Amino acid sequence: MSQNIWWKDEPIERFWLEVRKVPGIGESLYCPTKNAKGNTDSSYELLRHVLPGDVIFHWNVKEQFFCGYSYAASKAKEKNGKLSVKLKKFQRFPIVVTRDHILRKKIEIEHDLQVIKAHANGATYCPIIIQNSMPQMRSNYFGKFPARLVDTLFGAEVAKSLIDETAYEVIAKIHGIKTLSAFEQKSDAEYISTIQSGVRYCTRKHETLVNECAHWLECKGYQPLRSLFVDLAVMKKTTVIIEAKLIKKENPSNAVREAIGQLHEYRYFNHQYAGMIMLTSKKLSPEWVRYLENDQKIGVIWPAKQGEFELSNLAARLLADYK
Repeated sequence: MSQNIWWKDEPIERFWLEVRKVPGIGESLYCPTKNAKGNTDSSYELLRHVLPGDVIFHWNVKEQFFCGYSYAASKAKEKNGKLSVKLKKFQRFPIVVTRDHILRKKIEIEHDLQVIKAHANGATYCPIIIQNSMPQMRSNYFGKFPARLVDTLFGAEVAKSLIDETAYEVIAKIHGIKTLSAFEQKSDAEYISTIQSGVRYCTRKHETLVNECAHWLECKGYQPLRSLFVDLAVMKKTTVIIEAKLIKKENPSNAVREAIGQLHEYRYFNHQYAGMIMLTSKKLSPEWVRYLENDQKIGVIWPAKQGEFELSNLAARLLADYK
């Protein structure tokens, strides 16, 4: 059977998922080479692609939770119509990750699956699907567990700790493994933020602007998100990333240039196909707004009176598409 090995040249993609219905979790992977109808099964065939050192997560079907993980001790062996992979170093998770946890991550998982599907350009063999508008575990015995989903469900530190650290850091920077998470206000005090391109200084006014916009978005029914690199974002049918800039004096050119560069960089490396919005501390001139919208495809948001914000035409459309 020909399979879409989309993870072949990506060292971060070392994760798999066993959906276990019988005792023996963490001892070995074991399945027939043919399904009940006598046909080759893509889920079973995936065992042939497991490499020594790969991480196998285990889903307990009976109790509906991730009970732990193991490492592959060998490649798959075929004997008497059966495939098997020896496992080693089974570890239980210190926290319980249940179906309810998966449901609470619905927005992030939907986004991850869209990115994974576009990247794989074919079958993904992902063990989680969206069914009836909700994330569900597949019933297939074995699946490919994309690193993005590992990060979303268990956190970047778990993913990083399970595989080669150097490989994780390199690929994380390229593919944006460190995902958006629920927005939490940062202090209004001045601080230094270390990002990929270096160090940037974030002022009291910058964080006040971000915090106030996040509060406004939340009041309008949006779920604000943020990450180490992205000031603000919303994510549902599409992702919209928002970069905040203070407009100093009467010349916004430096702030506009910085926002354009950062938004396009974040979009390219971390959030492909995302909409882009520049959050400014004051209203830009119509000429600057036209330039951002028509040439750069970036919408604009700025503060209005009494805690409200105004949106350019493109920003309004992007946020309407989100809903």
